Amino acid sequence: MAIAGCQNSGNITTSSVVYRDACRLVSVHVTNTHGSNTTTVTVYDNDSASGKVVLMMNVEAGKSLEYDMHSAKMLSGIYVELSGGTGNVQVNFA
Repeated sequence: MAIAGCQNSGNITTSSVVYRDACRLVSVHVTNTHGSNTTTVTVYDNDSASGKVVLMMNVEAGKSLEYDMHSAKMLSGIYVELSGGTGNVQVNFA
């Protein structure tokens, strides 16, 4: 089912702000591009790496994961933090 007005962050490869205001978090897609390290992706309800953690994904080297957030309400924005390895992250939000 498509979410009306759904937006995509584009490809995120470093920790960054996705959105700076209240919104709905639809889904998070991660591909770990590192040869051996696990990549950890942490999503915050904020416009920085502080505030409420709403999702933490540990993705093994060479693997992909996606997580459906069912349009979770984000009160302060969306910030994505990548650590441990390297990865490609895409966030869908409305």
